[in-house]
Amino acid sequence: MNVGKSRFVLPLLAALFMSLVFVSAQTSTSNVFDPLVKIINSIFTGLFSIISSLFGQILGSTISSNSTYFYGAILLTIILFALVFNTMKAANLFILQPWITWVISIAVAVLGVRFLTPELIATIILPYSALGVAVTAGLPFVLFFIMIEGLPTAGGGGSGIPAGLRKFAWIFFGIIFIAIYSIRANDGTFGSESIVSYIYPLTALLSFIMILIDGTYQRWLANMQMQRATAVGKNNALTTLMNERTNIHTHYSQQGGAYRGSTTLGTGLTGAPAYKRDLADVEQRIKTLMSS
Repeated sequence: MNVGKSRFVLPLLAALFMSLVFVSAQTSTSNVFDPLVKIINSIFTGLFSIISSLFGQILGSTISSNSTYFYGAILLTIILFALVFNTMKAANLFILQPWITWVISIAVAVLGVRFLTPELIATIILPYSALGVAVTAGLPFVLFFIMIEGLPTAGGGGSGIPAGLRKFAWIFFGIIFIAIYSIRANDGTFGSESIVSYIYPLTALLSFIMILIDGTYQRWLANMQMQRATAVGKNNALTTLMNERTNIHTHYSQQGGAYRGSTTLGTGLTGAPAYKRDLADVEQRIKTLMSS
């Protein structure tokens, strides 16, 4: 992470997190955090408006008419989309036409949520217990992380999504959790379970932190992919040398004194001297490869 960047961004994120934690409907009087809360609210109001307009058309008026259900429906849409997308990608379906994976994932996610009732959405994605909130925050984050960042799987490499889109996706993801947190905090959902009130802002904070470490993580994935490719190449080279050594034994046993050297050390020699020199040449190359 760039040190200069982190000096400015990390305090900003810390301020955002602390302000979210202290926003609560239980506080009837003003406090020192009110100015900061108002500033952050003004920043995100426009973003919330854009998201509401876009997803309101997609998810339908029944769901979008209630803000609590609406942002819960968006989160459920994200879960379904990431689940379908990751499953299809892991199965290598439409690997030559990746756009098909995106279209199917979007269609399944939107259609899967659009015809749900608001009450059912609330039951699925907006629980009241600490465990329920933790699961409905943690599961989307994990699925979203796999989809956006990728994992060091056998196939290697990241998600293939451009860096700018990855950062935008994390901003969008964090905003959804800020919205859900704000709405549920103001309607008294969290009650006396204080630990629950930290889960949504913590998830939003993790999303913003991912923006900072995205490049580092992608470089780590690329390095792992390079190491894996190097190991594969080394194993292939070793297999080739082992086969060459076996061929030397076989040819000498068949040809005896007529055996002719085939390696750098054995060139121009015949019989046993050529055989010994060829073996020495191959053994030296195997030793060099193993020590590299």
